[in-house]
Amino acid sequence: MQRTLGPDRIARGLSRRKPDGSVPRFRVPAPMQVRLEPQGKQLTISGRRRVGDLVRSLGILAGTVLVIRGDELLTDDAFVDDDDTIELRAVISGGAG
Repeated sequence: MQRTLGPDRIARGLSRRKPDGSVPRFRVPAPMQVRLEPQGKQLTISGRRRVGDLVRSLGILAGTVLVIRGDELLTDDAFVDDDDTIELRAVISGGAG
């Protein structure tokens, strides 16, 4: 069933114009930038998702990387968005030698 817009709906749509008469533009977010360290790889990924889902989608075992956004350490249940730049840093441990 196809719906048509009546004059009142069309008028409401026109009222969403800016005061100068121009139509507002919507910002399309840039894809998420993911840096893998220490490998030095840079990936571009689209779509909002949980950190744990992102790590698994990259084929990385949970708990083997730290996920960092700016100065913030993210947990598996935190969300990352398209406009985020995040770093996945390998967790490395060693014993006394």
